[in-house]
Amino acid sequence: MSKESLDICLNFHPGREAMSFRDILYTYVLDQLLWAGDISVSEGPVVIQTLEEHHPGFAGKPCDLVFIRKLGISTCLLTPDADEVHFESGAKIVSMLNLQGCVEELRTKLL
Repeated sequence: MSKESLDICLNFHPGREAMSFRDILYTYVLDQLLWAGDISVSEGPVVIQTLEEHHPGFAGKPCDLVFIRKLGISTCLLTPDADEVHFESGAKIVSMLNLQGCVEELRTKLL
C-alpha cells in the first residue's frame, strides 16, 4: 500500500497504533482506486468516509463501491447490486469495485 493511502486512512484515526482488518481493507480499496488513476488523493477521504459509515451495515453481504463524477464533482456510494444503479445523464461511473473481491484479494496477500 502506498504512503498516500496510509496517510489518508490514518488521518481518520489519529493516535491509533494498530489497524484492524477492516482498516486495512479500506486502505487497500483506496490504494486500488489511487493506483488505477480513478481518483485523486483529495478524493480519498470521501471513499474512506463512505466505507466507514456504510460498509458495516452490509454485515458481510456482498456490495460494490461505485465512484461517480459529473462536471468535475465526485462522490461514491455502496450498493448491493451495481447493475441496478441508475444515474442522471452526464454522470460518469469512474470506478466500480466489488468489495467481496477486495476482501478475498487482501486475505490472499496477507496469508
